[in-house]
Amino acid sequence: MTTYNDILNTLEDEMRDKINSGSGNYKTDPTVRRGEYMYDEVQGTNICFMEVSQEQEVLFGENNRATINLLVYGYTPWREQDDNGNISDLAMDMIYFIENDYTYTDYVYYVPKVDIITGNKNRPKSVFTMELEIHYEYTNSNINN
Repeated sequence: MTTYNDILNTLEDEMRDKINSGSGNYKTDPTVRRGEYMYDEVQGTNICFMEVSQEQEVLFGENNRATINLLVYGYTPWREQDDNGNISDLAMDMIYFIENDYTYTDYVYYVPKVDIITGNKNRPKSVFTMELEIHYEYTNSNINN
C-alpha cells in the first residue's frame, strides 16, 4: 500500500539520487531539501519542496483517494553574465525528473507553469517555483478485536 510518507520519502530520495549532472539527462547537481528555506539560508544550487496541503476523498467502502499539493522551488547563484540559464536548467531538470524518473510519475500532475525570478546584484540568487499534485489511492481498513 502506498502511503503519504512513502510518496514524499521516495520523492526526496529519488531527487537526491537521480537529479545530477553526471547522469547524462540532467544539467545540474543540486542539493535536495525538504521543507521551507529562504534564499539566504542555502548555498549553491538547491531544489526544495514543501507540502502546501493534502486533500482526501472517500470512495466506496474502505477505498480512499488523496491528493498531496506541493510547492517545488529551486535556487541558483546569480551570475551577471549568465542571465537566467542556470535557473532555467534547474527547472527543466525538475520537470524531466517528474516526467521520466520519479517512481510515481503516473500519479503526478504539475501545473505547466514555472515561474522564474532572476537574481541581481542586491539579491544574488535566482529562483524558480512550480506546483505539483500527487494523486494516490489507499485502503482504510479496520482491525476488529
